[in-house]
Amino acid sequence: MNSISISLPHYVIIDILKHIICSDYVPTSYKISLATISKFVFEYLKNNFINSISLFNNVVIAMRKAVNDIDRQLSLPGSLLKIIKIMEITQQSDHAFEDHRNSLNRYCQTVEQLNITYAFQAINKLPITKEMFPKLEVLDIQIYSMIIKQDFQLVSQFPLIRSLKFWYGNGSDLLKYLISILDVIKPTLTSLKIVFNNTNGELENVAILKNYLTNYKSLDILEIYDYNSYHGDGVASFIKDLSQHITHFSSRNYATEALYLLENSDKLQHLNIIIKNDSDYVRLIDLSNQKKNFRTLELIIRENLNNHGKTFTSLYQLILFSIPTVTENLIKSIGTQSSMVKLNIEVIGESKSNIDQGLHHLLTYNRSLTSLHFDQCNMDESVSEDISKAIANHPTLESIRVHVSQNTSDHKTKLFKHLHLSISLISIMMEVRYWKITDYQSLPKPNHPFIELSSSSKTSFYFIKSYGTPIETNHIKSQQSLTHIDLLKQRYLGAFKNYFNK
Repeated sequence: MNSISISLPHYVIIDILKHIICSDYVPTSYKISLATISKFVFEYLKNNFINSISLFNNVVIAMRKAVNDIDRQLSLPGSLLKIIKIMEITQQSDHAFEDHRNSLNRYCQTVEQLNITYAFQAINKLPITKEMFPKLEVLDIQIYSMIIKQDFQLVSQFPLIRSLKFWYGNGSDLLKYLISILDVIKPTLTSLKIVFNNTNGELENVAILKNYLTNYKSLDILEIYDYNSYHGDGVASFIKDLSQHITHFSSRNYATEALYLLENSDKLQHLNIIIKNDSDYVRLIDLSNQKKNFRTLELIIRENLNNHGKTFTSLYQLILFSIPTVTENLIKSIGTQSSMVKLNIEVIGESKSNIDQGLHHLLTYNRSLTSLHFDQCNMDESVSEDISKAIANHPTLESIRVHVSQNTSDHKTKLFKHLHLSISLISIMMEVRYWKITDYQSLPKPNHPFIELSSSSKTSFYFIKSYGTPIETNHIKSQQSLTHIDLLKQRYLGAFKNYFNK
């Protein structure tokens, strides 16, 4: 009998299916259903996942190899890589892609999303034109090199995209270039994201951009990010005059302006802010509770502030970076008064004392959370077991993400001891700190029916509920055994929308 030659990609797929078919925990009916796998599966993978490439030209040999590999895959009849929809390019120098111009032209014809960075030496830039990118819809562009005459000449040929993220640095030429692009794409643009990146002292240019956008078309999305920039009244005026248009604002330098934006905007959905005094803290809580469209808050508090018994009642997601005392008080109030769905807790400060009471209170009384991210590095053994029980009995919690440390309680944390009893929990992510790779076997893990997903990471570990095994439970709401197939039908889709998100 002739032996069959199996290529490595085919072997990987066969090995995955073999493990499913040979598993004692997978129902026979499910194993048989694998026979229905058809060409549709591979078409779906091809169209939705295997369609992106990254090209970095800083190493000539690596660049040549990458292009050769892509060309070969595109030419193979059996390859899933047929078209390229997402492309990431970093151009490090002039004429960087001249040796691969034909291949690059072919790749770009089907690209719908482009992330491109022009480094300082890239004066003659890879052109972004309708001819080069006829299907481009989403563009993320960073320019660190000089803007030259040719760049302005090509703007008239710019593709009519619907979404633009532009990283604005120093220089009036860069501002003129951005405005020229915005003029061209105005008919189709619905989403604009502007990042002020190290633009210190650009007061006049910021004012020009603000005046331009004030008279620009109404956009579905206008996001403003301020990274390491200091403009004084420039950005303050920018925020106030565009308050009715901004949907997302992220800055750690403009708390007063951010609160003004929250108060005066009905479109704001996401805010990143540092709060430094009690009055701003209380005002932030009051304003967020009044705004129906405001959904996500990233909040940083480094001082011992008092919320005077108030809490966020209607936020969808809170990402909290705070000192222990503030964190403790706030999550206690969230436990009893809030309808929040996602909560991320990161305790900051030199002394990371625990937040055990607040966390236990939250888990005991809250009835809305589906996703929780927290740090248990300072919990002792008995407290970690209490938290484990509280998680197991929470009625809606579907995914948790937790930090553990080898330096905690002589490695005897019991946080995972009772998690398998939960009827709602489906996914667990464990992030490890200060753990020696040689001590991997001593890592705490949840009990069956949770199983570990394979990962090359030595600091992050993922667990999901396995298939087909009855789940032992003493949950107050249900004494019956539920199979994972039942849970799959009821909760899987919703749970993985929240799967380990921030």
